[in-house]
Amino acid sequence: FTVREEMPKGTFIGNVPEGANMAAEYTPDILDTLRYSFSRTEGNSVEDLFNLDEVSGDLTSAAVIDRDDICYQKEECQLKLKIQVLPEQYFAILTVNVQVIDINDNIPRFENSTYSVRVKENVFQYTKIVQVHATDPDKGQNG
Repeated sequence: FTVREEMPKGTFIGNVPEGANMAAEYTPDILDTLRYSFSRTEGNSVEDLFNLDEVSGDLTSAAVIDRDDICYQKEECQLKLKIQVLPEQYFAILTVNVQVIDINDNIPRFENSTYSVRVKENVFQYTKIVQVHATDPDKGQNG
C-alpha cells in the first residue's frame, strides 16, 4: 500500500484482505468470519500510526504521518506491519508494507540568512558570482 505524507487522520490506505488476495483462498462465508488485528512486536511503534478495522480489514491512518520524522534521511520510507488473522482455524500472520510518499512540505534552510556580493559591470556572462549552500529534509525531487 502507499500513502502520501501529511494526509489527514482517517485517510484510507488499503484493505488487507483485498491486498492479500484472500478471496482467492477463502469463500465469502469464511471471509465474513475472519478478524484482523495488529500483531505487535516489541520496539515497533509504527502500528500507532494506523487503525485497522477488525471486521473489514480496512487500514486507515491514526494520525497525520510525517515521513521526514519517521524515515529521516532515508531515500525510501517503507513501514512493515504484521497483521494477525483469526479465528484460530484460519490463523495467519500477514506482512503489510506501507510506503510513505514524500511531499514538498519543507522549505530549504540556507547556511547564511543573507548573502551580499559585488559584481563588476563588465563581468562575463555565465560567470559564477556566488555559491550558496542549503539543506532540505524532503527527499528526492522535493529536497
